[in-house]
Amino acid sequence: MSHHTTRDRTVSPDGYAAALRILRRLLAGIERPPALRLGDMLLHELESHPEYTLIIRDPGLLRRLVLRPDPLLLAEAYFRGTIDIEGDLYTALGLKAHFEKFSLSWRDKLALLRDALLLRVSDQDGLKPSRSLASRVARRFSHRHSRQTDQAAISFHYDVSNAFYGLWLDAERVYSCGYFKATDDTLDQAQCNKLEHICRKLRLQRGERLLDIGCGWGALVCWAAREHGVRAHGITLSQQQLEYARERIRSEGLQDLVTVELRDYRDLEGTAVFDKVSSIGMFEHVGLANLAAYYAVVQRVLRPGGLFLNHGITHDEEGWNRTVATEFINRYVFPTANWTASAISS
Repeated sequence: MSHHTTRDRTVSPDGYAAALRILRRLLAGIERPPALRLGDMLLHELESHPEYTLIIRDPGLLRRLVLRPDPLLLAEAYFRGTIDIEGDLYTALGLKAHFEKFSLSWRDKLALLRDALLLRVSDQDGLKPSRSLASRVARRFSHRHSRQTDQAAISFHYDVSNAFYGLWLDAERVYSCGYFKATDDTLDQAQCNKLEHICRKLRLQRGERLLDIGCGWGALVCWAAREHGVRAHGITLSQQQLEYARERIRSEGLQDLVTVELRDYRDLEGTAVFDKVSSIGMFEHVGLANLAAYYAVVQRVLRPGGLFLNHGITHDEEGWNRTVATEFINRYVFPTANWTASAISS
């Protein structure tokens, strides 16, 4: 084991030593320890060639971890910029498993809290409860899944700009899992595989009418029309997705086959209007209380004998147990549906 350190002259020797004691105790026993940096004042290596450096920008986080060594604190701190990772991010994710099993005795907590009091704490953190990202979102959106709250949640998530999503999505902008048929498939190829896989599962035939609920940026409706000759209609609650999809339809010359509109699924009109219906990655936004209404709408607009393909995230265990993973999903992935998990488990 080797270590080296650098000090900021504004940090007292006592504070410097206290930070080092806290960090070493919190990471005791970790299989692949990182290098540690507390702002600019501390650099410490627990082994000769660490795979990543954990940067802590506010010592208030150390106080909070002493009181409650919870992996979700690290996740929120990362989102807020209180911590950062330099190096191998996937190795750094091992901190989750470490803190899931980690615990401190009250004697250790008292000793480390004495050390934590020697650290400078910014006004943004410390022992006071933080106004977390999750709590801000929860205050903004209720979980009633009314038309208004669903519209607000979708707009908050997707209307950040089409340019943003273009930075990291595939060329088709399929905002759900890809279908990798070969180990060397690119993301673009995997998403094309997925679109074709959906169309084959739906057994699309030329001239049929297809409805895509939650059509996103128009990938599936355009693919189905272009490759299978169907007349496709998509609905979305995102204004920016709608504008992108309409421009795409025009640029690909699909105006006679594809239409999209801003519409809630509950406001779909007509009976037996479509031969096939798809819903790809929208299911998570419905909410447990609305499932019956959701399926009733699909049944109404789908002709007798038609096909419905519903794609959503599932779990290999019955119910929804409270774990670090499910809490993370509830807070930061689907915050407007976090009541659904507790309802399922009850």
